[in-house]
Amino acid sequence: KYVEAQIELFESETHEEVPQELQQEIRDMLMLHPDHTRVHYLSYLYYAQHGDWEQAERSLRHYFDTYQSFDGTGSAYQYALLNLAILNIRFGLVTEARKVLEEAKDMARDSRDNICLLYLASWEKRLELGKPTILPLPSSENARSVDNLGRDLEALSIQAVRERAPQVQALTELQIAMKHIGSGKCPTFVFEALAKATALCYCFDLKLQASIALAVANAWHTYGKQ
Repeated sequence: KYVEAQIELFESETHEEVPQELQQEIRDMLMLHPDHTRVHYLSYLYYAQHGDWEQAERSLRHYFDTYQSFDGTGSAYQYALLNLAILNIRFGLVTEARKVLEEAKDMARDSRDNICLLYLASWEKRLELGKPTILPLPSSENARSVDNLGRDLEALSIQAVRERAPQVQALTELQIAMKHIGSGKCPTFVFEALAKATALCYCFDLKLQASIALAVANAWHTYGKQ
């Protein structure tokens, strides 16, 4: 219960203070239970939050190695790569993240794991949305790029509904909202996407309140004086 409580603390967006003694507690637990998957996962979350890429990456690999030994189906590999890509993105290693995402897509296709493919597509679109060229529209080429990204995001949201993947759908709606804000779209479309994300968050307890609040604040900052 203690491990799960600490994991929930990291995964929530409340930004509550993490106990200073947690690092030593993790080490002690792993000394006693070196194959405890959830402790390895907690270790990954701890080091990722504290900016230690090497330790976070090592803990992530240990987590999926121990998980795989119990699961035995091979289904964890694409998710291990997905999480490694997310870790790389978090530390600004975008080129490495793209390579890992491609590898994960190949494995997810081989496993016919449509849910994992949705998550991978969502993170790929998030990387596209983060490009500086997405925000200004100085040329028709950039405008077409934004339009194409918008269509891709709409298609991804629809597919997430079909696959019953509410977290992917909510994250995609947030991306749609931010894309609309960056391209100067009518505020109606922005707040519609934010409303969908908010509804999904509360219906499925997705713990995205802080991300949604930030997007709403961004929207009001952009459109509040209109």
